[in-house]
Parts: sequence; C-alpha cells; structure tokens
Amino acid sequence: PVSSCIAAEPDGASSATCSTADENPKLAEALSLAEHISFNDMLKRLNMPELKRTSFIGKTEERGITLRQLRAVWDHIEARCVKDGWLGGPNRDKKLTPKQVTLYDVDYYI
Repeated sequence: PVSSCIAAEPDGASSATCSTADENPKLAEALSLAEHISFNDMLKRLNMPELKRTSFIGKTEERGITLRQLRAVWDHIEARCVKDGWLGGPNRDKKLTPKQVTLYDVDYYI
C-alpha cells in the first residue's frame, strides 16, 4: 500500500510518523485525484500552492524540494507511472516502474 512518511518537521525536529491512505484522508484524496486529473490540478484541489513553479532554475539537479513536495511527487509517481506507461532511458523506449523513475523522468512527466 502507498504510504506517506514524515522524516523531519520544519523546525528541525525529527519524526518517524508514517501513514497509509486508509489512515490519512489527504493521502487517500491525493491518490484518488491522481487517477483522474493532472498533477497541477491535484495540487490546487489539495490546497498545496507551494508546489507551483514560481521561478526557473535551468539545471534539474540544482532545484530544491521540500519533504512535503517530495512525498506528493512520490505519491504521484506510484499512482501514475505504470498506469500511464511512463518510458525512460536515453530514447524514452524503456517501460519504467516507480523504483526506476529518475529525477529526469519526474521532470519530464510532472
């Protein structure tokens, strides 16, 4: 089952809290929405405006991301990668599983 884990809080305190979609209504809603709408529309509906692109950093590997954003991206990858037939590799000719998705695949599909 898909789960959401919090590794650290904004104030720097550590936490090891994880929940499944059955325990976390927001996660369940995100997974349900991910099956029917685009990622950006899902973020708007979940009231997560901090994931909007407000500036541009050319090199993907130099872009920052919060833990909350990372969790949302991972949930999206798990919900859409196999279902939508994401392709990877230099020629985008290799079917991907969520564990094979790279930062560059995320940039391409999300």
